Amino acid sequence: NERDFEKERKSNTGKNIAGESPQDINLSSDEGKERLKDELNDAVKEGYAKDFEDLILKYYEAIRKEGIVK
Repeated sequence: NERDFEKERKSNTGKNIAGESPQDINLSSDEGKERLKDELNDAVKEGYAKDFEDLILKYYEAIRKEGIVK
């Protein structure tokens, strides 16, 4: 296999990118539990790779067994 090769190479210094974290979900309220359930359902609908979908579903089942989500 031949790869693209140039004698002159360029590098750029990395940049710090600040992102916003999602809001906390209060699991002690019914509203928070519903929001968590909706977020997990939305994550599965996003169309992730099968491995990630399986991981999301396993997490959902684990929190259902804990009684966090009905």
